[in-house]
Order: sequence, then C-alpha cells, then structure tokens
Amino acid sequence: MKRESVMGLQIVDTTYDELIFQIREDLENDRKRVIVAINPEKIMKIKGNPFLAGFVRKADYLIPDGVGILMASKKLGGHLQTKITGIDTMIRLCKMASVYGYKVFLLGGKSEVVHSAKLHLEERFQGIQIAGTQDGYHMEDVDLIQKINESGAQILFVALGSPKQEYWISENKDKLSVNIFQGVGGSFDVLGQYVKRAPVWMQDMGIEWLYRLLKNPSRIFRQMNLLRFYRLIRKEKKGRV
Repeated sequence: MKRESVMGLQIVDTTYDELIFQIREDLENDRKRVIVAINPEKIMKIKGNPFLAGFVRKADYLIPDGVGILMASKKLGGHLQTKITGIDTMIRLCKMASVYGYKVFLLGGKSEVVHSAKLHLEERFQGIQIAGTQDGYHMEDVDLIQKINESGAQILFVALGSPKQEYWISENKDKLSVNIFQGVGGSFDVLGQYVKRAPVWMQDMGIEWLYRLLKNPSRIFRQMNLLRFYRLIRKEKKGRV
C-alpha cells in the first residue's frame, strides 16, 4: 500500500476499498493491525505528547481523516487526494465483518451510548456479530481482557477519546487475541444517534468541523488547533526552501 510522508507521518495514500481489502487480508492471515485517524488536532496533540507521537508513528495504518491533512499534503508538495475518515472506516469495517463473519467488540462511551451503537449496527448490517460491548465507565468492574478474548472478537473499536484510547490499546494489544484495533473517539455517539453528524454536503466539502462548532460553540478552543496547524505547515514549508 502506498504511503506519503506528511509532516513526518506515513499517511496511507489509498481508497476506502483498497484499505478494507488490505485489512481483510490481515484478518485472513491472522495479523495484528492498528488503525489511527490523523487530523490537524491529532498532529498538534502529538507535538506535546511523546507517548502519543510514538504510538502514532508505530501504527500500521495512518488514515487521512479530513481535508486538513489533504491540504497539508498539497502545500508541502504531496499528492494525497482521498480523505478516509475514522467513522467511515469503522462503518465500512462493520459492513465487511457482516459479510465475511468477523466478530466485533465495542469498548467505550456511556452504557446507553454503546448499547445504542450496537443496536444501530445490528439494524444497519444484517448478520453482523457484535460479540460484546463494554462501556468506558465501568472497565475496572470486569476482567476486560478475558471478556474480550472469550468473545472471539477479531475487530475492536475503542471509544475512550484521545489519548486515553491510544494508551489503552498500547497497554493491552499484546494481551488480546484481537486482530484489528481502531480508536474511534466519539463515533459511538454518532452511531447511537446521540450526536448528529454534519449533512453530507458539508462532509463532502470537508467542513464537518464547522458544523460541530456551530452546534457546540465551546469547541472554539479545540478549533484553535487548526490555526496552530496552519502555522506549522507554513513553518515546515519555509524550512524546505
């Protein structure tokens, strides 16, 4: 699979179909793989977090989660053209799992949220096997590693927010019989219909961030990372001249 270096990170240069095909090959060959969605906010986080930076750089598939990464690629002389979002990757993996019989485990979020996400996926993808769920607030109340392993799940979605989900995957990956790990942030809230996703036209234009900001103005402080990211791009571009 082709990759392109963007600000020191090896981002996959591919399509959804090619990515899912490759992950299915990983499953068939019993390989362990970690998927990380890269966006401007994540890049700014790793600048001040050595652990997160190391985890991201060692991940198997860094997917370009939004137009910010595509813009950075273009500004720095690259050729990335296709955004691959975290939530859409999760949805496509669930579709693939329903077709080929892979088992899925959902970890994180509030109890009612992860339950609603499970019901939504079961309704959307007939035959999908949600082998188990666990909310993110009572993880210490169960032997979670045993619970996941006994479920037989091959695909694990971890919705604990960043960097908590990355810490958890890093600490527990080798203890688990799971093949595919993906941190999915707030995706369970969207799937469980607790949070409404931006209209398709806004998704296509790459301005989902604006929709989220309009719905929740307190996000303005998080969006400041976009300005810092653009300054970082200019600095890196200038350093190449």
